[in-house]
Amino acid sequence: MLLVEVLFVPTHVDHEEYVVSTIHWTESRIARSARWHSESAAPPPRRIVVADDRMKAGTAYRLAREGTALLWRGDYHNARQLLRNEPPHRPEARPFGE
Repeated sequence: MLLVEVLFVPTHVDHEEYVVSTIHWTESRIARSARWHSESAAPPPRRIVVADDRMKAGTAYRLAREGTALLWRGDYHNARQLLRNEPPHRPEARPFGE
């Protein structure tokens, strides 16, 4: 599961080597954007959904499996609880006889 963290561009970094992308999402019917940077060079998520304490673990798990990033707008401890409630990884089903 991805939790989006928006980072700032440090002033001490050579900007030619520092690649910053922009991420976009909608929150309360308002289009928003922010800079995206990943220290591990992970690409920005293609789709972002705002998540909060009302989101069920099954919904969060399904969205994460689809590659959707979750932008958490709730209590940190509740986010950790949601991660703990994520269904366990199940191996892909194989056709009978393999």
